[in-house]
Amino acid sequence: MPKYPKKQRQIIQLTANREKAKKITSVENTFQCLDKNTNNLPEEKLIELIQDLSDDEKEDAIKLLENMRYPRGKNEGKIISQYLQWQLDIKNGIIDI
Repeated sequence: MPKYPKKQRQIIQLTANREKAKKITSVENTFQCLDKNTNNLPEEKLIELIQDLSDDEKEDAIKLLENMRYPRGKNEGKIISQYLQWQLDIKNGIIDI
């Protein structure tokens, strides 16, 4: 890059910074548009369901989710399948067949 007087270097730097800011703003706007178009994500549905609950129901939901997950083993933290949950409820007498 050739040598420029100090003011001209500052102008060049400011122009380059402005162009970077425009690109960043453009990328951010693109991501905002993409976010608006992805309303059907499972996370969003779950968050909406949780937000609709009362405070007491939220505490119950936390307990429910904790009970639905493997407490230990290779699947620790994963959600137990619905079939196994149903079998456990039958075994514990919660559900009668």
